[in-house]
Amino acid sequence: MKLDPGTQRMAVHKFCHVQPPRSDGKFNVLQTADHIFRVVNTFTLTLCFICKLPLWGFHSQGLKCDTCNHFAHARCITVPSEEVVPPCLTIPLTSAHMSISLHDLRNSFRNHFQSLLELDPDFLRQREEILICSDILWSQLQILHNGFALGSIVIEGGDKASEAFSIELSSLLDRFGASLSEASVLSDMLSDFWESRSPSQTTLLFDWPTLVFFASSIKIVDEQVLAKDTLDSSLGLDSHGVDSHPHSYDVVPLGILRDGLVIRFHIRLDVAVETLLTQLHHVGLFELPQIRLIEQGELLRYQESLCLFALPLSLDLSVNVETLVTAIEACLSDIDLSVNEAGFLFLTRRAWPTRMSTNYALRRLMKSVFCWVLTEVCSSYYDPGKKRLAHRCGG
Repeated sequence: MKLDPGTQRMAVHKFCHVQPPRSDGKFNVLQTADHIFRVVNTFTLTLCFICKLPLWGFHSQGLKCDTCNHFAHARCITVPSEEVVPPCLTIPLTSAHMSISLHDLRNSFRNHFQSLLELDPDFLRQREEILICSDILWSQLQILHNGFALGSIVIEGGDKASEAFSIELSSLLDRFGASLSEASVLSDMLSDFWESRSPSQTTLLFDWPTLVFFASSIKIVDEQVLAKDTLDSSLGLDSHGVDSHPHSYDVVPLGILRDGLVIRFHIRLDVAVETLLTQLHHVGLFELPQIRLIEQGELLRYQESLCLFALPLSLDLSVNVETLVTAIEACLSDIDLSVNEAGFLFLTRRAWPTRMSTNYALRRLMKSVFCWVLTEVCSSYYDPGKKRLAHRCGG
């Protein structure tokens, strides 16, 4: 339908703030030229108000000012250049901040995803790498369509130009999808894990149990991979600072995680390795307390940066799993509803039972849930019926 020239359209930007990984509330905040910028996830494709180019990616794409509501690339704010960040509230938010030419859109996409576009899907054989590349393109296509639908980005030339770019992106995604054939090879570790839980096997970056499995597997430090003296010196710990068990480390250099992806899962492409590690970090499976802002394509530069696994995972080969199971039991046994919810959050996000869990852990978790159910049922009846049921439940 053709709009009347006097009709105004409202642009809607969908986003959420990225919470800081620690108690420091200013960890993800940049202040400059009276702006207060915070790191955000954008769910509609959005343009930077400084360089006028899109914020590509599927998480932590850029920053948003709390006051003037402008979006910006981190590099446009933090990297010294001839461009000066305009003072806050001096540039009104208009349609010019949502419009871009098809030529500029294509060029910015090619520049951002250059390493991905240089790949030939027909020659990729590792299934993990193909799935990661497909997930990148699929998520970007969804964000692009959301931007078109809600008006956060408008391609000059109208619907035909928008449709042309969408078709180009969809065609590229289809090429990677076509390469997911029987000729592609899945690593033995992921194959065994997926066989135990029968997933859809069409996504890797957005399947929580699979991400937990990756995090649990690549954090294992073997003595042959990393000498204990090297780890002690990098952490500044004495000989008693780290458990002598080779699988007990909860703080490891980023380079070790990368090696784990290469050795255990045969993921060698830099774009695949970096994307997977960034996703694991983004969803909270490990922290990088030494890095403030992670630019797209820059993560692998921080090989020596320490990764902190603050909470144990149910698949860890570590005595810390006992701490996790005990915490779940304690939460589920508490009478406070919010504490109960925390226990279920731990259970579903950190210790979801699979065939790879030990019988001991499964019995412990099953007993915790079963006792919680009985407690809830018993507490739902009033005296004297409650007393009779409590007696039958052993209460």
